[in-house]
Amino acid sequence: METHIKNIYIKLIILNNKILRVLQNVPYDTPVVKLYADFFTMPLPDLHRFQILQFVHKFIHHPHKLPSIFSTYFSKNYMFHNYSTRSQDSLHSEYFRSSLGQRCIKYKGSILWNTLPDDLKCISSIGSFKKNLQELFIADYMYNI
Repeated sequence: METHIKNIYIKLIILNNKILRVLQNVPYDTPVVKLYADFFTMPLPDLHRFQILQFVHKFIHHPHKLPSIFSTYFSKNYMFHNYSTRSQDSLHSEYFRSSLGQRCIKYKGSILWNTLPDDLKCISSIGSFKKNLQELFIADYMYNI
């Protein structure tokens, strides 16, 4: 990420934290994870991951809701092996050497999707998936308090 863009991104995160402190009327030393857990929301990096995972979910369970250009955007590992593997149903992660390539949705989406619990990947309803995914992120905050 360019330095200028990264600085703006960090400033947005800090501003978001300040807004949550003001809205909740809590002291400055309140842990940030508690702010997000109490308000049942996510910090910007997690919102970004949340959006990417929603896109992958639509690709897998509701491909008709995406433009046709994305019909072959992701592929499963079984398409690359002639034999059965433990990760045959996982999304294939293409290797990108550049940091730019590693920031693309194709790469990040497959990595993030493959780290999700299997019971979450199986949910076909968009609403249920979003709710359970958000609860997973929030539960992670609660664990870190």
